[in-house]
Amino acid sequence: MGFYISNSLIETYRFRSKSRKIEHLNGRNGNTGLTAFVMKKIIEMIKIRDGMFIMDVGCGDASFFRMLLEEKPIKKNLTLIGVLPSEEEVNRVKKYITKKFQHLSCLPSILQSRADKLNVPDKCCDLLICNSVLHGNGQTLSDFKNALIEFNRVLKTGGKIYIGELPDVNEMNGKNYGNSLVKWLIYLKKEQGFKSFIRGILNIINSTITTEPFVFVPKHMFCISNNDLYEIMRYHGFQMISKNRHLEINAAGEEIESKTRWNYLAFKNADFKE
Repeated sequence: MGFYISNSLIETYRFRSKSRKIEHLNGRNGNTGLTAFVMKKIIEMIKIRDGMFIMDVGCGDASFFRMLLEEKPIKKNLTLIGVLPSEEEVNRVKKYITKKFQHLSCLPSILQSRADKLNVPDKCCDLLICNSVLHGNGQTLSDFKNALIEFNRVLKTGGKIYIGELPDVNEMNGKNYGNSLVKWLIYLKKEQGFKSFIRGILNIINSTITTEPFVFVPKHMFCISNNDLYEIMRYHGFQMISKNRHLEINAAGEEIESKTRWNYLAFKNADFKE
């Protein structure tokens, strides 16, 4: 059986690293089409130049790097660093990219580090990506601020930071099923419909008869308003460039705006000093 109760975001993805499908390290319920769509939108929003040092904090299965390296024209002399918090994730992704990235122009390095303690030198980074990480189940305002301090440390002055899929409301509101499978199924049937309900049952059966992980995540999630985020970013040495509603694709394949999530692009304009 593969049922786990997680007490933190790091624990959640350490458990998910046991999945047969590595794409579950990206979140989004392992939806590869949605992940590809999101990564493409990030690449369109940022400008990549030859010779850049790029970090992806919470890189999942390194989908962002794969899509970046497949883009034409191919960028040269890139330094690509993916960051994951657990040894299990790092080992899994290292093996994966060694096999799947052989045809690409360079191989990303995967480091075991956390957003608030990155194992790289000061002011080495031209671009830092942190997408769908800082709001994760179990994260707090203190975690967010500590991550910004560390992002400021590793970015060069003028270096850019992309923070994606950050909600402005608590997305766990109304999800009062706790760690009860029955209550979770009732929630799926009521809020997401019969197909989601059936998929939920199949997931439970799969985790009952195999080792495929079914993770009960922490029931609180970090969120922040646009105005509060601006103030905190400014305090930590960043100046906002743009903000946009996060774009998703629905079941029909249509592009839609998220009702709760935002994407932010900023640059470092000063070293952080407490």
